[in-house]
Amino acid sequence: MTFQTRRIGEICQVKGGKRLPLGHELIDEITEHPYIRARDIKDGKIIQDDLQFLTNETHFLIKRYIVSKDDICITIVGANVGDVGIVPSSLIGANLTENAVKLTSFSSECDPIYLALLLSQSSYKYIMQLMAGGAAQPKLGIYKVEELKVQLPSLPLQRQIAAVLGRYDALLENYQTQVATLEGLAQELYQEWFVRGRCPGAAAGPNGELPAGWEAIELSTISAVIQRGITPSYDDEGEILCLNQRCIREKKIDYATGRLQVKNPGKKVIQFGDVLINSTGEGTLGRTAQVYNLLEEPTTVDTHVTIARPLPEIPVEYYGYVVTEQEEYFVSMALGATGQTELSREAIGQAKVVLPTAEAMQRFSQLVNSMKKKAIVLLDQMVTLRATRDALLPRLLSGQLLPAPIPPTA
Repeated sequence: MTFQTRRIGEICQVKGGKRLPLGHELIDEITEHPYIRARDIKDGKIIQDDLQFLTNETHFLIKRYIVSKDDICITIVGANVGDVGIVPSSLIGANLTENAVKLTSFSSECDPIYLALLLSQSSYKYIMQLMAGGAAQPKLGIYKVEELKVQLPSLPLQRQIAAVLGRYDALLENYQTQVATLEGLAQELYQEWFVRGRCPGAAAGPNGELPAGWEAIELSTISAVIQRGITPSYDDEGEILCLNQRCIREKKIDYATGRLQVKNPGKKVIQFGDVLINSTGEGTLGRTAQVYNLLEEPTTVDTHVTIARPLPEIPVEYYGYVVTEQEEYFVSMALGATGQTELSREAIGQAKVVLPTAEAMQRFSQLVNSMKKKAIVLLDQMVTLRATRDALLPRLLSGQLLPAPIPPTA
């Protein structure tokens, strides 16, 4: 495979983003104007799980600083300098932070998808971090990005490589959609039966009273354990995984971001069915996730996370939804000064929940269990598929492995 060395400035334009006008703020409410922050740019993609938005007024003031499909965004300030993400069609017209630049208007010798894959490699991130400098607040200016050199094979080969990896990405996206659908069905079932009061065989009263045999109780009544985690002793040679607040997001547990440690966690090893609750600080406090896909290795949590465990007679599926539905309540019960807020075990235990009949809980849990098992199978397949893709990527980009030619269209 023959490569040509090109500077970024030779194959595309590099343009900056724009900070928010003075007095204007991002909002959580979904509008027509998403705003791409540096934290949304990662692993070759623009992460859309936690986007924030602009009002029409704010967007009008910075409307020139938007992105187009297949633009490549690069973080240029802070600890995450060199993070790369390509703009999907769903974010056409989104505004871009001043802490990132976009690569746009690509020349005829460069495929933007291939270039995004290339720049997402750790070796290029390392180079960009070196170029940014070692100051307390490193910055990768536009002129530095323009001088970054890349190795490009022929355009047909770039497109072949992008197509191969694109098939993996499309399959991963399909699996993710299926998982989201299953999770949505389970969530809707919980809402229908236990929030709207339409559980089969359990009629609510004329004034919204609970069905016969149902009770309004505190969470502590159906919990065997509500306790904080340990103060870990981190060690890469340790055998016990410790989860922190960053591991809990979107009601899921990211085991990959946990850290190994050596301290004996005692009775604070998490179990199947436990619900983990972020309990300190701002921004992450109140987030919850249930342990439903437990690792083989012993796993615990640090002191910033609370473990809530159901009594043996409470089905774990029902308990999981009861607790994770309390996120807004948990945020409202946090106490302390700004930046040092705490969610106490007592406040968690005092959350008001509904205890249906054992029969209603069991029927719900049986239905949800089948959905969760299907989702776990899909998630496991995604792990394998992603590992295969990640192993192929450097071999394709380096020329060690050549993709099959794309067949001509009829």
